Amino acid sequence: MSNISFVPPSPDSEAKSLAGVAYNKIYEDILQCQLRPGAKLGMAELQKRYQLGVGPIREALARLSSENLVIAREQKGYRVAPIDQAEIQEGLIARLVVELGALRLSMQSRTPAWEGELLSAFHQLDRASFPDDDAQHAREWRVVHRRFHMALLSNCGSRILVKTAERLFDQSERSRFLRSKSLTPNSLEMIRKEHKRILNAVLDDQYDDASKYLEQHYRRTTNDTLKTLRANSDQTG
Repeated sequence: MSNISFVPPSPDSEAKSLAGVAYNKIYEDILQCQLRPGAKLGMAELQKRYQLGVGPIREALARLSSENLVIAREQKGYRVAPIDQAEIQEGLIARLVVELGALRLSMQSRTPAWEGELLSAFHQLDRASFPDDDAQHAREWRVVHRRFHMALLSNCGSRILVKTAERLFDQSERSRFLRSKSLTPNSLEMIRKEHKRILNAVLDDQYDDASKYLEQHYRRTTNDTLKTLRANSDQTG
């Protein structure tokens, strides 16, 4: 039996690994608004919060800045990017263009395996607790909610379309999380029904209905988000 020698990771690979850890932690906290929009990101506070060194945190912040989740200002450090209402509306347009096209392609190439994945994703979402003040509930909801919406597109045959849809979905997560704080039992039930209606139209091979229901779902939730942001702005203004 040949001996397999252990090669320790290089300093560069360790640094990249720590930067990845820093990125994931800060990214999650930004999406769940644990780091609030507009909040200053002091290096000392971040080191203490995540128990990581300056290098990995700086690298993570640079990456988040390239994704428009963090703003870097010369001589002023970093801040969490504010939630801009115009960007939310632009994001809606982009999501509709990308997702409705990808949904059409997915339905045109439908397979039993894809339909099974859709059903699995929906049932997991339908059983999940809605996001609330519990960070774990919020994290679990985000995962299963994302899985359902991305499953709708996953059969489109284009990794570029899917990756673009994933990025746009993630960029809208912060505003969606803020809106979740004001959800009522009636609005939560409406969300469940909208997801079910989208699923049924897809499984029935009715693209016109499926695309209409998906667009209505996105437009309604976006309008609710904008109302929440305006209300918050009025309270703090």
